[in-house]
Amino acid sequence: MIGYKWFNPINLAQWTRGTWTHLPRGIIQNFCFDTRLLKANECFLAIKTAHNDGHAYVEQAQQLGATAAMVERKVSCSLPQLIVSNTLQALQRVAFHYRNTLSTEIFAITGSCGKTTAKELLALLLGREKTFKTPDNFNNQLGVPLSLTQIDPHQHVQAVIEIGIGKPREMEALAKMVYPNTSILLNVGPAHIGNFNDDIAQLVKEKMTLFQFSKNNIFLPDELLKYLRPPHNCQIYVISQATPQYIPSKSPVPYLYYMAQAMPYGWQLQLYKDAHHYVFTLPFRIGMGQLHTFVHMLHVALECKIPTDILQQRLNQWTPVHRRGEWLHIDNKHYFVDCYNANPLSFADSLQHFQQEVPPHIPRCYVLGSMAELGSKSSFYHRQIAQSIRHTSQDIFVLIGNFTDDVKTGLLDQNIRNTQIKVFKNPQEVKAFLATLPFAYFFLKGSRRYRLETCIPTG
Repeated sequence: MIGYKWFNPINLAQWTRGTWTHLPRGIIQNFCFDTRLLKANECFLAIKTAHNDGHAYVEQAQQLGATAAMVERKVSCSLPQLIVSNTLQALQRVAFHYRNTLSTEIFAITGSCGKTTAKELLALLLGREKTFKTPDNFNNQLGVPLSLTQIDPHQHVQAVIEIGIGKPREMEALAKMVYPNTSILLNVGPAHIGNFNDDIAQLVKEKMTLFQFSKNNIFLPDELLKYLRPPHNCQIYVISQATPQYIPSKSPVPYLYYMAQAMPYGWQLQLYKDAHHYVFTLPFRIGMGQLHTFVHMLHVALECKIPTDILQQRLNQWTPVHRRGEWLHIDNKHYFVDCYNANPLSFADSLQHFQQEVPPHIPRCYVLGSMAELGSKSSFYHRQIAQSIRHTSQDIFVLIGNFTDDVKTGLLDQNIRNTQIKVFKNPQEVKAFLATLPFAYFFLKGSRRYRLETCIPTG
């Protein structure tokens, strides 16, 4: 059955400044750049990259049921084609104009780590049945407009959009498209900092560009408040950790305080805003970084007036995001898999999460992949992470990637023996080695390029 959401071809031509070879007869409900994922009633995006050219797949898209294609040059087939100067930029203009037609309340989430977890959690807390969320991690220059154009105003009361940036001047274009009602900055750490002259202040400024395009509310951690330049007409909420001795009741800027207590079952959270006090339980263990993310999203949900009993019910339904702090149990062996991506912030949090769940004094194997785009301080960050690992004399450390020498140096600085450290060139070698170990607990963390999840022996 065809839904209400569809894109008028005349509007598309106006929005993109493009020209149709001939108007499509069928409706256009969505856009797709990959013929392997293409569905009926979609417009195929012929995007040219350094490795591939989507124009070569236009005819295949027609055979798979595409209604039309957006192209930079006409392709010899009968599929209606909207010819534009740049397909990606044209899609971004479509997203910009389409977003301006929406009454859906949009929440934008950015930060150096935890964005996908925060997106999934906020969608859960707001109510999954009426909330759109960014698919997978579609958070870049292509993924954000594809996400926005999937919002159905007849179905989605709210939408949670994840925004990721890795280079200067990326945020402005994305923030203009999203134009969020509420903007949330989780944290800023040295992720992609090599692209920002190794200057954390530049990176913070880039992230905070989002706030310039926010309509109503801004949420950020207290340590980043000093970087904030007042945006227009926005309510600012500051997330801060409290102590039992100091919970202020009033502030010129609303401070949302919290205290966290580790419990046998997980965590107990106490949240404070003015005279209000809320208590939540997390029936699972997570690291402190993820804990801050949960506090952030709970405060956002509370400002949306969702009753606390409903929020607790939804918290109880939480499951980890695939490959982001996920436990896999295979043949009596336990694998902590957090290898979608890696930077110093997420690495430290993953290590804490893993180490608080593994029984003490039991040998474990650490599979440590290198981190990318850390600039001139790459060696320092890799040594620092290695030096932070609590270890026993029986642990094994498996290293892979471009900075194995630095990780090894950091481990040796902890008096870890050279015989405890193994260096491999590829995931296949790692997988073969892991299969020989009698250990019960394994930690896998590294940049996406190493695909460390493929190192796990199959059951």
